Amino acid sequence: MIRLGALEPPSGLDAGTKAILRSDITQAFLFSFRLIMFVCAGLAVLSAGIAVWMIPANLPQPAEDVGAAVGGG
Repeated sequence: MIRLGALEPPSGLDAGTKAILRSDITQAFLFSFRLIMFVCAGLAVLSAGIAVWMIPANLPQPAEDVGAAVGGG
């Protein structure tokens, strides 16, 4: 499994640069994750809005006795 949030900086860097780079990697991962979650939430809201728009509010009422309308009794 690839763990993008746990990516390590190269070993040849000093401690201060490694700390900054780890922080930047974490921030980039969180930003990407949050962006994807907001896009998914937006698509869900858009999908719900289209469903509300496409499904008619005034559905025809079903006949109470279909046999009576045909003459069956």
